[in-house]
Amino acid sequence: MRKEYLNLLVCPECKGKLQYMDSEKQLKCMECGKKYPVIDGIPVLLSEKEAGDVLRDIASYDSPQ
Repeated sequence: MRKEYLNLLVCPECKGKLQYMDSEKQLKCMECGKKYPVIDGIPVLLSEKEAGDVLRDIASYDSPQ
């Protein structure tokens, strides 16, 4: 993820500042503590349920049918 774009993003839940956790490949809100995955350099700023749905969809495209 390009760090220069980080100052443009805020937490969708509380509008707090996000910090990139490079070792975990995710963004963490400094206010409420929520974490958001970064997949292939793209932050997924969805609720946990929505993110789970997206990850399942991605996995289904990756698996041979």
